[in-house]
Amino acid sequence: MSFFTCVFCAGEEPPSTDDDPSLQARLSNNPDRTAEEAEIDGVYGLCGEWKVAEVQGLDEFLEYKGASGAERKMSAKASANMFQTIRYDYASKWSILTTVRPTQFVSKTTEVHFEIGVDFEGSLPDGSKFTALATVDGTTLSVTQTEANGAAVVISRQVLPDGRLLMTQSIPGCDPPVVVRRWFGRLAV
Repeated sequence: MSFFTCVFCAGEEPPSTDDDPSLQARLSNNPDRTAEEAEIDGVYGLCGEWKVAEVQGLDEFLEYKGASGAERKMSAKASANMFQTIRYDYASKWSILTTVRPTQFVSKTTEVHFEIGVDFEGSLPDGSKFTALATVDGTTLSVTQTEANGAAVVISRQVLPDGRLLMTQSIPGCDPPVVVRRWFGRLAV
């Protein structure tokens, strides 16, 4: 679960490229850009503030992971009030912030910072720790999280043609597949 905001999508102007030659190269059609830099340009659409609009497959996902009925019910309620903001700072650094609000009086926020292709650590809303690796494939940002018990979850985000953000969480190697899908609407800036 994650929350993202692009620096210039949060109501700020994009940074000036006049004083930063490396930024000029990254934002232009410079043939010297690396493939990774070109792919990251395609994920800029993820930047912004989002609120979940629809969730599918959460109960089955949590049941597979061993959550009790009460935990699944509470997670479903919290998931219906999930917000995400996506930030990217033009130096390959991303920030993921997830806020869930199961009630109007309670909220839980987690945040991770990472670079594409570099291992990082974070914690889940329940406080358990994970290690992760983020990758970009076209316009999809994926994070593979490995929990302390060795269980892996792949979280992918992409903006759909209709402008909604689709976030999927899947457990690799499951047959049949165990997948949670969350559709988010962009919040006005």
